[in-house]
Amino acid sequence: MTTEQPSPSAPAISLTSQAVERIDGLLNDGRLVPGQRLIESDLCEQLGLGRVPVREALRILAGDGVIELVPGKGARVRRMGPAQIVEMLKVIVGLLFVALDDFPGTRNAGIRERLTAANEKIQAAAASQDYFRLNAALCDYQIMLIEMSGNHYLARSMGKVHFTYYTRQVISYVDFEVTRSVADPYPAITEALLEDDIDRAKALFSVSRERIITPLSALAE
Repeated sequence: MTTEQPSPSAPAISLTSQAVERIDGLLNDGRLVPGQRLIESDLCEQLGLGRVPVREALRILAGDGVIELVPGKGARVRRMGPAQIVEMLKVIVGLLFVALDDFPGTRNAGIRERLTAANEKIQAAAASQDYFRLNAALCDYQIMLIEMSGNHYLARSMGKVHFTYYTRQVISYVDFEVTRSVADPYPAITEALLEDDIDRAKALFSVSRERIITPLSALAE
């Protein structure tokens, strides 16, 4: 009887996945910024990984539209225009509405606590006038709702579109007051969800969405 041996490629795939996740984290945290050139040797040192998984990770992220591979010049972080960001935001809201259709309700005390805490995080960030903190809090709230739906495909899709990375680029085009206006409906959204009023929550999310899409669309014209 023979024992099945692990595939020789398995460790490389695992390391590549780690590299993708870590580079994505650097993008989300703003430690890699749009237009920045990416030097493989620097990334290898920063991530503690070899050239092969880092190179493969850059190819994967290029396929996702996050990284540009420029012939003869290497890789750089892709800079998104306002029209591209608007397209992404529309997709995200679509994913969010699907998640809300599967919202488990708030009989579970843990869900109620998470909703309340996430809303408080948004309000504290808005009061602090910290643009990056507010953007992160808004993203966290929406990602939380998708996770609550229990739909693993939605969660994977959210990761694939690199939601946080895209939304950070909004900062390049609109001022803090616009983003704060996006956050204004969230207490009412939270209240609607706590009352299991999904239709009202969707309507309020649509209001919030238009407050960011309208100025970005104007810039794209």
